[in-house]
Amino acid sequence: MACCMTKSLKSIITGVIGVLFSTFCFAQTSVKWGNEVKLKGGDFYSGIISEMDSSLYLLKLRTEVFFNDGFYLDKFDAGTLNFKNTYPILLRNARIESEGRELVPSFEKAMMINGELAVFLTAYDKASDNNIAFVATFDKNHFQTGLIELDRIVNAKRYNTGGFEFVLSPDAQKLMIIRKRPFQKKENARLDFKILDSRFELIHSKSVLLPYKEKNFEIKRHALDNQGNVVLLARIEKENKEFLIADPGHYFSLIEFSPEDTSGVFEYELSSENRILADLDFILSNNDEILIPGFYTLPGKEGVQGTFFMSIDRREHKVKSSAVKSFEKSLLLDFINERKYNKGMGLPGFNINYTIPISTGGLYVVSEQYYMSEVCGRDGRGFLNCNYYYYYNSLVVFRISESGEILWNTVVPKYQFSINDEGFYSSFSLAVTGDRLHFIYNDHPKNIQIQKMAEYKIMTRPSTSQAIHVTVNPDGTFIKEPLFSNKDEKLILRPKFSGQVKEGEMIISAVPKNNYVKLGTLTFDSPR
Repeated sequence: MACCMTKSLKSIITGVIGVLFSTFCFAQTSVKWGNEVKLKGGDFYSGIISEMDSSLYLLKLRTEVFFNDGFYLDKFDAGTLNFKNTYPILLRNARIESEGRELVPSFEKAMMINGELAVFLTAYDKASDNNIAFVATFDKNHFQTGLIELDRIVNAKRYNTGGFEFVLSPDAQKLMIIRKRPFQKKENARLDFKILDSRFELIHSKSVLLPYKEKNFEIKRHALDNQGNVVLLARIEKENKEFLIADPGHYFSLIEFSPEDTSGVFEYELSSENRILADLDFILSNNDEILIPGFYTLPGKEGVQGTFFMSIDRREHKVKSSAVKSFEKSLLLDFINERKYNKGMGLPGFNINYTIPISTGGLYVVSEQYYMSEVCGRDGRGFLNCNYYYYYNSLVVFRISESGEILWNTVVPKYQFSINDEGFYSSFSLAVTGDRLHFIYNDHPKNIQIQKMAEYKIMTRPSTSQAIHVTVNPDGTFIKEPLFSNKDEKLILRPKFSGQVKEGEMIISAVPKNNYVKLGTLTFDSPR
């Protein structure tokens, strides 16, 4: 079979204008399914924890009316994806003893650390008004071996307890605990951190008082590097309520510090003259830089108008480069009509979903158009009924160079619509192999033959949809292939509960019928 690649209309670096879709060529991608697994009523899988020692571990949540949740670790054979066993990690009647009192724990997060399961819990002690963070440790046979108190928030209240974030370093050898104290809108924001080793022994701790009111300060994203340094992206609301039209009333700030470094906290205000930064992300590069991509809008306009980029030198503690680029007209007209374009509208419903570093330099930015609408009305008896409409539409992939130049952008078209299901079978899943991106999603079966984006049909019936695999290449071309027919296979792909666990493979999940689930291994071969 001769292979043809599709090319984006918006190639900036080459200026080549091609056809958005031409002939589709099908890469050799294969799916190997495990056996169907029957779940009890109220059970569902909420996350993939890890693949380790030839086993795949999933977090299972069990719910029943009028009862608290129960959490389980389900073990699958990583080769066959057949179910092996289930292990309770937090039952409904579980209690934690602290200072002679029994406390009711709440599940926060589960991770594999040093090849063993660690379950993070919190419990409120009403007698002392403390909110306490614990980690329950398990051995390789998944039996609990201990319970360790990690941190506590004093002067917590039952309905204002504060909370904790648990962040693992990339090498899984350090753990950061962010303590979020009970909300006090008139006090200044404070950052309280602990850095622990992989055995939960304290390495460093630090408390930083910031010059912002707590009500105006929000951490949007955070990271811990292998050396124990902390990087935060924060959104800060301005105090003055009387804003000019050109003033959005907020700005973003990047904060970096090391808990053991006494030289202080380094803060960088992220801004672009006459532009409003709408959404930002960041990654830590291998050459001691922080790369910050984002979207911006313009004062008085709707939708995002272009991309923003900034890089920060972590050794010199200064901005290394900064750039902006407005969207091409052709890209905007893929999502809005000519009338809206002439009024200056941008792309509606776009935020950054993923920022992915590229081994040869620069990064990818992936964004999906998403929005939800609520429509309420009263029936003949006067009762208020509300319906929720979910829209998960096309993907836009940008490639940005290390200097901030947008090399190209590619639109991967899709249209998904559902009602009152939170988009259970909508959206997409992403895997990375080398410098290629792989997207998996459900599509209308007729779209595989449609070449014009304007003629695309909306996927409204997941049971009769087509599972699609799209590979985006480093030059912006992409290949689209049908993965399998949900109707023919008598199952429905669940993109939101699919994910990559190792190079060249993705674990995908599908629902063959109510209270059943089926896992598959999707292996990515090189396109030809």
